[in-house]
Amino acid sequence: MSFRLAGIAGGCGAGVALVAGLGGCNLVAGLNDYEVGTGSGASTASQSTSSSTGGGGGSGGGCGSPVVVPVDANADVKSLAPNQNGGGDQTFSVHLVGGASVVHALFRASGLSEAALGKNRAELCVQHASPAAGVGTGVVSAYELSQPWNEDEVTWNVAAGGVSWTLPGGDYEATPHDGVFINGQAQAETEKCWDVTAYAEKVAGASATDHGVILVPTGTNFTAVFFSDDATTVVRPVFKLWTCP
Repeated sequence: MSFRLAGIAGGCGAGVALVAGLGGCNLVAGLNDYEVGTGSGASTASQSTSSSTGGGGGSGGGCGSPVVVPVDANADVKSLAPNQNGGGDQTFSVHLVGGASVVHALFRASGLSEAALGKNRAELCVQHASPAAGVGTGVVSAYELSQPWNEDEVTWNVAAGGVSWTLPGGDYEATPHDGVFINGQAQAETEKCWDVTAYAEKVAGASATDHGVILVPTGTNFTAVFFSDDATTVVRPVFKLWTCP
C-alpha cells in the first residue's frame, strides 16, 4: 500500500541507500545492524493548525544505527469523505487544496513504548512513492494525537467504535513536534523524517498513553504520495530511535 501526503521534499538520511532497479532512496543500508523494537503505547489537548519548519532527513546525526520500530497502524481521514475509513486503502494521503479538501495521516506503532525506553532521539520516517502524482509544496507538521483511534474504524468524524473526535479530522496537541517542507514531486524512495523525540520520551514505558502521531498539512495546494503497507517492507513508515551521546 502507498499513501498520499500533501507535499514532501528531497534528501536521503543516514542508513538509506540506492537499490538497484528501484532508483531513489531505500531504507536498506545497514539494515542488518538495526534492532526491531516491540511493545506498545496517548496524550491530551486540542486540535491546532499551526506548524513549525525544520526536520526532514532521518539522519540521527552521529548517534549510530537506530532501533527501527515498524508502524503497524496507519490511516487517512478525509474532510470531503467524512465517514470513509482509509485504514485498508491501497493508497492514503495527507492533502490540502485551498482549505476545502483536507486529508490527514495517522500513525501508531505498538512496539514504540517499550523500544523507546532509554532512547533520547526519535523520528517518524516515510518514503516517497510516486512523484508523478505530487503537486506543489508546503509544510507538513507532526503532532501527538490525544485520543485513541482504531485503524479499521477511524474517519474524519469518528476516532473509534462510534466515538467522535472532539474536532473533525483528529484531536491532537496544540504544538507540533516538527514541521517538514514538502515538495510533492520529490524522487521516489526519497525519505523524509519528523523529529518526534518528545513524544517518544513521553510514551516510553507507558503504552496506555500512546495514541500515535498525526501529520497535518499547511499551505494552499499540494499533494505527495508515500509508501505505506507496501509489499516491500523496507519502504514502509517506521519510527527510528537512537541513544545519542
